[in-house]
Amino acid sequence: MPPTGVRKRRSTSSAVAILHADQSGDDKNESSSSLLTRMLALVFSFACIALVIKNETRRRDELHRTTGMTSPAAKTEPSTRGPSFVTVVLPSVVKPEARPLRLKNIEKTWGPEARAVFVVHENIEFPQGAEIDSGSLSRTFPQVLKLPSDIKVDQGVERLLYSIRTVSETVNPSFIFFTNDHTFVLPNHLCRFLQKRDASKDAYVGHALKGKGTPVAFNSGAAGYVLSRQTYMRLIREMDDPKSECSPSNASKWLQGNPGILTATCFSKVLNVQVEDTRDGEDLSHVYHAYGLVRTVSAKVDQWYVNNHAPLDGILGVDAKYHHRLQQGEACCSENTVSEQLVALASPPSSLS
Repeated sequence: MPPTGVRKRRSTSSAVAILHADQSGDDKNESSSSLLTRMLALVFSFACIALVIKNETRRRDELHRTTGMTSPAAKTEPSTRGPSFVTVVLPSVVKPEARPLRLKNIEKTWGPEARAVFVVHENIEFPQGAEIDSGSLSRTFPQVLKLPSDIKVDQGVERLLYSIRTVSETVNPSFIFFTNDHTFVLPNHLCRFLQKRDASKDAYVGHALKGKGTPVAFNSGAAGYVLSRQTYMRLIREMDDPKSECSPSNASKWLQGNPGILTATCFSKVLNVQVEDTRDGEDLSHVYHAYGLVRTVSAKVDQWYVNNHAPLDGILGVDAKYHHRLQQGEACCSENTVSEQLVALASPPSSLS
């Protein structure tokens, strides 16, 4: 049986053919035929509208099935049918003066479906957003997480820990996806990715890297990374322990200035939560991307970024085909891609850790 759209086109063509036959047979019925033509056109238009609504409903149902979310404009309802998550959007250090515009654009695109929570120092950054609380999952996103005045713009560690704690105590989602405001997210792909995970088990997943000067492997902050509820709750408890190696007060000054590396070190050395190979199992293409589409497809990225993939055979396991090297063209990117950066082509990713 042909697809619905094909059957619909054939039906319409047949109706129009019959109409023309009637017209040629009796010119006196021209006015009646014209009326019939308009009626057929009207019926066809309604059928097209119904098809669009049906497709949108199917897409919304899939989103609800996987995350308990409804459409971008609708209020979301809590659900136990799939994992819930929020996307915490941290401030980028690149062009901070343009942040209100970036947040507005996220609101117009992926923010509602990805349940974006904008971490802000000042209300002016996104004045229209409601602040997150225990009822956040029943309201429209994006929402905001307002930082206290004693956390300054340059205090990345304090900002990250406050954000994790606040989201945990208010929304308490199954997963938190961390990005910055230069990241573009494909919510449906993120939904499918998270559907395969168990929030009661540890997860620290994204695009893994290992720098020459970093103590452990970490996930790129520019590409975004996911923490499960099990992991972010363990992280909070460990960082609250003043005797723990995870406590910021016990970290070196360098680690205190690199929150992504600090948390990765805590995961690896204390909590035994390691980075994972998140590439597509079908073709080993990446799902999380730290650069924009053009540079990713052409593989014209910075050399240090290329170098940070070299040690991954010894961390993620030997990749006999690519040895974890970045690929170009179609091989670069999974059809299930979750994220990419939208920074200027000549600029490096705004936050890799």
